[in-house]
Amino acid sequence: MGIGEVVKVIPKVPYEMSLAVQRNSDVLLYLGYSSKEHPGDGILSGKVFEYLQAKTPILALNTDASHPLVADNLICPANSVSEIVVLLESWLKSGKPLKQETHFDRGVLCKWTRKSQTERLLSVLSSLTNTV
Repeated sequence: MGIGEVVKVIPKVPYEMSLAVQRNSDVLLYLGYSSKEHPGDGILSGKVFEYLQAKTPILALNTDASHPLVADNLICPANSVSEIVVLLESWLKSGKPLKQETHFDRGVLCKWTRKSQTERLLSVLSSLTNTV
């Protein structure tokens, strides 16, 4: 597709090294899940939590404005070639390193930690057991 000069694909690396690669990348690619049978609402892969901790801009495919991470300004959706081009060009034209372009609000990011998500699940389960 003529993008070999700007896209680097690296071979499989150990887990700890993969976290360092994520932190040092310009952009991370998140592939959302959706199909006709299973719309994917509310489904988040474990990978997205790693990406959030890297605090690196996240380009998200197959997501829309209703996705909770889009609503919290943690991932940037682009669902067509033209949307991807517009987003990448805006990042490149800013003249700043992409790391400075991120808007990872610490308070918002905290609600997406494993601990916070587990506490939310515990709260839901507790409310269900208290109402029975």
